[in-house]
Amino acid sequence: MKVLHLATSLSGGAGIAARRICEAQINKGMDSRILGGQVSANYILKPHESVQSGDIKEKIGSSITTVFQRYALQNSSKLITSLSINRFEKDAKQIEDYDLVHVHANYNFISLENIIAISNRKATVVTLHDQRYFTGGCHYSFECQGFIKSCINCPQVRKSFKQIPNITLKKSVESFNKMKRIELIAPSHWMANLAAKSQVLKDRNIWTVMNPVPNVFNPRQNQNLNANVLKIGFVSENLNNPYKGLDVLLSAIRLIESKVKIELRLFGNGKVMANSIKSVVVQKPFKNEMEASEAYNSCDVIIVPSIQDNFPSVVTEALSCGIPVIGSNTGGISEVLKMFGLPIFEPGDSIALANLITNFESPENQNHYSKLANQHFSYKTSADKHESIYQEILRQ
Repeated sequence: MKVLHLATSLSGGAGIAARRICEAQINKGMDSRILGGQVSANYILKPHESVQSGDIKEKIGSSITTVFQRYALQNSSKLITSLSINRFEKDAKQIEDYDLVHVHANYNFISLENIIAISNRKATVVTLHDQRYFTGGCHYSFECQGFIKSCINCPQVRKSFKQIPNITLKKSVESFNKMKRIELIAPSHWMANLAAKSQVLKDRNIWTVMNPVPNVFNPRQNQNLNANVLKIGFVSENLNNPYKGLDVLLSAIRLIESKVKIELRLFGNGKVMANSIKSVVVQKPFKNEMEASEAYNSCDVIIVPSIQDNFPSVVTEALSCGIPVIGSNTGGISEVLKMFGLPIFEPGDSIALANLITNFESPENQNHYSKLANQHFSYKTSADKHESIYQEILRQ
């Protein structure tokens, strides 16, 4: 079985998940490769990875589309990308060498028309790393249920562009109705359930396979032990990402820092206005997975206060390191934390989070989390589940 993975980017949350899924399959002995539309400048490609070399027109078109939607279409910081350009046609011939094509995020890389063409020739799988495939373009719909029937009154776009999300939703419905031999995978039951309610995917079978974590994330001896200071970690590639909820964590710390001695460790990029708290704040982005593992292991607890999220890798990476997590009751975050018996709070509720931090006690045996994480999120578990799904599709 030869598998080709396609992803808008090999960086970012969805890109990293796609890379790891492919790598897990290679570790199992499967013949898998991944092709991305882009990758961060400092990333060194592995032999099974490649990036499409786009021409200058495509790069300009991609940038214009993104800038227009960010500053003209959307009316807040909530991400919506109803418009997308296709850059994959000239590479479509590459699929002929493969038995199955696994598509991940597709924005500004591969169009729905191209996925239709691929599904007509090859068994095809699409992983739902966010809601974009079955909405009018929003990556997370929050309280809006428009994707179930109509996106005509999308709350995430400006009044002048209200028609665009609904046009995109209708196009998605039409496109998926034309796709043959295609199966859907979601990293969380939460995402699978949302997709099953949508107008686009309501009649589709949707599998659930959690994203894998490489074994570089494992428990290590914490060299910064200080029983009098609670070391709280917060991880986000962009610390100011509105979905990740750092402001909720800062509010919670303000409420309790007179009672609990805290050191807040921020791992990510971006200027953060953390001077609103008196606790010690350390910011240090990590460059690779080894540094990320060391970062987790330097903390007593990781806080994941996302407003909405599908299956953030920070949760499973921290648990694989044996570090407990406190997270918000949204998406795949609460699914995982309930499996581990760890505390959750309602999104945006800084008072509830403050109480959980105040009452937090370090577990006696953190290896318990690591062992349980290995059962659920290991490369072997991911590869076995994906291979089983692939084989069932190929038998159709």
